[in-house]
Amino acid sequence: MRGLRAFNFKKGIIGNSTLSLDSLILHVMDTGISITEGVVEIYDVVINGPPNDMGTVGIAYSGVHGELNVNSCFITCFETGIETSGTALLRGAIIHHCSENGIVAQNNTEPYLCEVSECNIDRCKYGVYCSKMFVAVVDSFIRYATTGVYAEENYSTRVETTIIHACDTIIHCYNAQVMKVLGCCLYDCRNVFNINTVDCFNVCGCRVLYFRRTAFLMTGFVVCVERDSQDRKSSVSRTTPFA
Repeated sequence: MRGLRAFNFKKGIIGNSTLSLDSLILHVMDTGISITEGVVEIYDVVINGPPNDMGTVGIAYSGVHGELNVNSCFITCFETGIETSGTALLRGAIIHHCSENGIVAQNNTEPYLCEVSECNIDRCKYGVYCSKMFVAVVDSFIRYATTGVYAEENYSTRVETTIIHACDTIIHCYNAQVMKVLGCCLYDCRNVFNINTVDCFNVCGCRVLYFRRTAFLMTGFVVCVERDSQDRKSSVSRTTPFA
């Protein structure tokens, strides 16, 4: 499906099979795109919710036998920008003004992979929320959130070469197996890391700047692993300018 423009519908596109969408503009009051199964490819799509940010979700994918591929999309004014419970590759998405979550990756039955790459998430309560999945956030930009990345009971979370700033808490990890933060710039926040009961916690090659309260808040059982010999050392500073 290519070149569609749809305005002021309650829901945009609902489906349960393989689908390819290209160069669409959707203005909806509730849900932009909702697919329950199949291989879904979405390219250059603009999805706008209602002006009061009360749309439910921009893109929802619940397939467990297929894959969601999102490339170069703009999503704004929903409770959640993108929500997936299956395998998802999200690249170049711009998600703004979502009242709850920019991206949600969650499956309470079986874990799948969600990769967030080169995405820009701005002014969402939680930038990326993940639970019981394998999640990677790479080369992305998250700002103006209550929590930049929130991993709750997640199997594996990797945040790499990503800039996160202007958040209350940069990364919150609770009761998770693996949390790795590699080569990131994390600054202008109240708390940088809030880590509670994590089997493997690793921070390498990061710049941590301008935090007002705590750099590392660790509670419960936390295992901090040593950096690999090939990784760069992390630096923590209140005053060193970002360069």
